[in-house]
Amino acid sequence: MTPAKPSLEMLRALTDENVLRALMAHPRLTRAEIAALTGISKPTISDGVQRLAGSGLLVDTGERTTGRGRAGSYYALAPGLGTALVASITPYGVTGETVDALGATVDRARTDLGRNAGERRAARAL
Repeated sequence: MTPAKPSLEMLRALTDENVLRALMAHPRLTRAEIAALTGISKPTISDGVQRLAGSGLLVDTGERTTGRGRAGSYYALAPGLGTALVASITPYGVTGETVDALGATVDRARTDLGRNAGERRAARAL
């Protein structure tokens, strides 16, 4: 039995995931740099970048490469792309941080708890 070929939709989703992961690891990249990092062809990366920029997930930074050949455009994750809440609960307090898609802290709050505060007080502090 021959395994089924992946659908075009699945291949596009995998390409888009690789583009996003590359830009999460590096703040700004050209399409050629993304292709080199991911091992995916330049035309396929260009299609993925167009899809992601069209959906508002990526932005052209306005910066251009210099040197020989055509100038390359730098792309980055769109500002405000996503956030996550990270919480730490210890016997002494509750700390919550909001981080952006790159892991940078956007906001931080801390509530001190007494040694015998209990789980209800810790839950309210969250």
